[in-house]
Amino acid sequence: SFSHGFDTTGIQFDEHGSYKPTWQPSYYSKVFNTKAQCLIKQYNRFKNREFSVNGTLTLGENIADTIGIRVAYNAFLKNIGGLDKLRQASSVNNLTSEQLFFVAFAQRWCQKDTREYTLRNINDPHTTSGARVNGSVQNMREFSEAFKCPPNLPNNPTNKCRLL
Repeated sequence: SFSHGFDTTGIQFDEHGSYKPTWQPSYYSKVFNTKAQCLIKQYNRFKNREFSVNGTLTLGENIADTIGIRVAYNAFLKNIGGLDKLRQASSVNNLTSEQLFFVAFAQRWCQKDTREYTLRNINDPHTTSGARVNGSVQNMREFSEAFKCPPNLPNNPTNKCRLL
């Protein structure tokens, strides 16, 4: 997805796909790395069974996920009238359009990982499905507002990680 253009690898290439770091080294080291460390620490706290997520290994994908859901949500807001009609026609009438957006996002990653699956994918740069959902939404004020999450709970931390 285009959001990979802002991850740890994508920022090293220009708009034509040529290797050409465009960010000043001082900005990269001070700003980007500081913001990336926030995500690394956050994802390191996720566990799948007895295994912890490796926030450093999964950083590129976590950046893409957190940017991707933000872009998708902004696109959703521009077409909220159509989604209101969808919600009215659905059996999920007790959810707001905003809540329905986040539920649909979470359903995309709905799966139960076995221990064997987790072991086989322990070195995969993609984080676990649960962490992909929870890590992305806990960084969105819009999610906490949509579900009226009290502050300082796992899905509404005071310190939200945001790269852009």
